[in-house]
Amino acid sequence: VVDEHGVTLDVDHVIDASGQTALVARQLGLVQPLEDLRAVASYGYLDGDAALPGALGREATLIVSRPEGWMWWIPVGASRTSLGFVTHDAAALPRGDEGRVRLLALAREAGLPVPPDATPDAIGPLRTTRDWSYRTTSRNGPGWTAVGDAAGFVDPILSGGVDFAVRDACNTALALLRARD
Repeated sequence: VVDEHGVTLDVDHVIDASGQTALVARQLGLVQPLEDLRAVASYGYLDGDAALPGALGREATLIVSRPEGWMWWIPVGASRTSLGFVTHDAAALPRGDEGRVRLLALAREAGLPVPPDATPDAIGPLRTTRDWSYRTTSRNGPGWTAVGDAAGFVDPILSGGVDFAVRDACNTALALLRARD
C-alpha cells in the first residue's frame, strides 16, 4: 500500500473505510448502482432563524414524505439549516433561482419551519447530487475488507445508517483480530 506521501507500507490487510469514494471496490470494478433507488438530491443551506418552536427547536431533524419524493430539514448550526429534496430525475429541481424558489415552496408546502420572510437568496447556491445508491458485489477479498459506505451505500441522514456503518467497522475489526489470533 502506498500512503498519501508516496511511502510504501507493508501491510497484511487493508480496511477500506473511504466512504462513498469506495477506493478498493471501485479500483476492482465491484461497485454497482442500485437502479430501483436511483435518485437526485437538490439541496442548499438556509441561513436565518428557521427553527421549530420550543427549547429543542434547533436540535430536531425533520424528514417529510412527498408524493414525488421526500425532503429533509437538518439544523447544522445556530442559524443555518440544510434543506433538501430527493426525487427521481424527471422531478429534479432546476439549477439557479428557479430551483431555489421551488425548494422553498416545497418546504413550505411540506410544513417545514421555513421563516415566512425567507427568500431564495437565503438558501445560497443550490447543489445537486445524483445516483448515490450503490452496492458492491463483494465486501472483502484477499488482503482487503470494505466497511460502511465503502462497502455499499449507508444512509447517513437516519441514525440507522450511521449505526450500520459503526457496527460494520467494529465487527470487521473483531473478525480480523480473531483471525490473527
